Amino acid sequence: IYAESRIIYSQDFENAVVGSNLLGDMQVQNYNAGGGANWTYDLATGDQALAGSKSAHLNILNPGNEWWGLQFKVEDAALTTVGKSLKYKITFKIKSSTDDNFFQFYIQGMSSFVQEVPIPAGNVTQEVSIESTPMDNTGIANFMMAFGSHANIGDIWIDDIVISEMYSQIPIN
Repeated sequence: IYAESRIIYSQDFENAVVGSNLLGDMQVQNYNAGGGANWTYDLATGDQALAGSKSAHLNILNPGNEWWGLQFKVEDAALTTVGKSLKYKITFKIKSSTDDNFFQFYIQGMSSFVQEVPIPAGNVTQEVSIESTPMDNTGIANFMMAFGSHANIGDIWIDDIVISEMYSQIPIN
């Protein structure tokens, strides 16, 4: 049994700014422009925000021809250093402008954890919770949402991203 322990990363976009390949401290990367991948990004405000007054907004113009082409990720020594044999839980809110959309969630660098995440209904905010397998090593991990070749053309809104370390509960006799 695992119990939520320590939050290692949190992004609610309330104080976020748009930068070059950044929304707050989340990286917004296109690694497949040669394969046609293209997207824009900004901060949704007002009624478009999923929670609070701001949310991340990704507009997928072309998902490209590689699953890994469009990446929304956090990978930072100060924010995402993980421990060997520990599990991690990520929670977030997400909405798609299209039905039957999905993306792939990866933890790379210290693990090869992957999970497909469906977004079944368009324009409905969904709360997602994912628990990883134990990490293979200690070091910097890349927590990534890949909106590549499998994603739909359209808008994605994301908010309230939280990554927590999970510790084993020790029974008391």
